Amino acid sequence: MTKAEELEKALGNGVSDYARDLLRSKDFTILHKQQVVSPIIATPSVMNLAGTPTTDQIYERADKLNWDLCPAEVGPHLVLALRSQPAYKDLSIELPIWTAMKQIADRSGDPGVFRVERRDDGLWLDAGWARPARRWVPEDQLVFLPRK
Repeated sequence: MTKAEELEKALGNGVSDYARDLLRSKDFTILHKQQVVSPIIATPSVMNLAGTPTTDQIYERADKLNWDLCPAEVGPHLVLALRSQPAYKDLSIELPIWTAMKQIADRSGDPGVFRVERRDDGLWLDAGWARPARRWVPEDQLVFLPRK
């Protein structure tokens, strides 16, 4: 079993078909060495981006802030980390949270990224489109990593 398969198994039933497509993609990779990260969760408005910036504009601004895109595995690991909290249903973390990452093509060839969301039956790993010209609302939350 590959590490990607192990990660998918650990997520159980809380994985959408679109997220499963990304997890099973040849472009989904897992770091060889486990790392502890301190994610940055920010909105376009907090990043001082006016209006509805595009994916490319958000990624460019993050680069200027010395923030890196996340490895794709951060999305699934974020779900697992939040689920491991004793009272994750009562967490004050606002969801959904999008993973700012290099996009992976979904089943239709559209560039997608992971999204952590809360549904009636718990936390889920989902995925959504993140085309370069996609417009994001000021309140959308994205997770980045501080540059080393």
